[in-house]
Amino acid sequence: MKLTKLLCLITVLSGLTFCKEERKYDDDYARVILLQLAMSNPSANTSCAAAITRNTECFALSLGVSTASISLSDPAKEAQCKNLRQTTFNNMSERAQVCLFDCQEKDWGSKINSGSCKTQTTTALLASVSTSTDLKTCIRSCIQTTNNQVNDSEINNLLLYNFIQIGE
Repeated sequence: MKLTKLLCLITVLSGLTFCKEERKYDDDYARVILLQLAMSNPSANTSCAAAITRNTECFALSLGVSTASISLSDPAKEAQCKNLRQTTFNNMSERAQVCLFDCQEKDWGSKINSGSCKTQTTTALLASVSTSTDLKTCIRSCIQTTNNQVNDSEINNLLLYNFIQIGE
């Protein structure tokens, strides 16, 4: 009887130790992720320019023209991004801006990878951006990290395509 109780106690203690080790690993991993985030130096201008580039690539595919014929030069993208950041996005931290621009770059990239850019008109592509649940979810996650909420009309005000017009 005593031997059975001792074996049960050892089993329980070893199980608790195992759980404690797993929890410690998860805690360490979370700390590493937070440290990487804290030590990274995001660049909203770089993220904005990347989103503009993806947007341009998609429209070029839609129009059946080369990207070079409709793309902005790097200094022009930088100027446009700087202007957007100082006006439309000026009340957001640089990290929030990076997150928003990255969401939009990812959305345009997925349209390119799925072939949508080749098969849809530019009007349909623009409409698909404003209805993209993945994009809205991504943008909401950027905003919610600061415990704020954002509705669909506010999200539409954050989309780059509202500010970037082909040929302008």
